[in-house]
Amino acid sequence: THCISSAASDVYKRQNLSYAHLNKASLALSNLIGANLEGANLEGANLSNANFSSAIVLGAQFGNNVGMTEEMQQSLRARGAKIPE
Repeated sequence: THCISSAASDVYKRQNLSYAHLNKASLALSNLIGANLEGANLEGANLSNANFSSAIVLGAQFGNNVGMTEEMQQSLRARGAKIPE
């Protein structure tokens, strides 16, 4: 399990994390604004209060995510993320 502290969360802002394996990672409070998460695996990751604004999520895999709100789910789906019903 990976843990990203809130102090280090800005490290991911606008980063290329395409095809990264972030499954079961703690991304709580992470700032992922503008990050490239294309094709990344985020299944089981803690997304509590994570910010995915303007992030590229085409083909990114989500599922069983703690902290994923309905609003976040709709936004990610609209941008091409794969989220099970």
